[in-house]
Amino acid sequence: MVPALAAGKWQSQINIDGKMVPYEFDVEQFFQNIDGSARAGGASGEIRGKMTGEQIRFALAAKGGKIDRHEFQGVLKGDTITGTVKIGLDTVTRPWSAKLVKRGELMRAQDEPEAK
Repeated sequence: MVPALAAGKWQSQINIDGKMVPYEFDVEQFFQNIDGSARAGGASGEIRGKMTGEQIRFALAAKGGKIDRHEFQGVLKGDTITGTVKIGLDTVTRPWSAKLVKRGELMRAQDEPEAK
């Protein structure tokens, strides 16, 4: 199955304890694999995940433990991702969506860094 193109810069807001927190994701994509960085409310972290067709799944792990682990899943259609997120040990899933603000490119084998 050919993965949708998720590479690029995405922006989102997630309701956490009644407050809308801005998130920004810089996503790199190598076929079905995605990784990159994220910023949320002044903290930063790394993302790792997979694309299966239009389905996207990725986890956000914070650098320095400043934010809890996030698990995102959703559907990518055009320049919008719509889905859910689980934060930390919370068993509740929250609605989540993101909007593409700058399109990236699919990395090819020759683009892959030597040591990853």
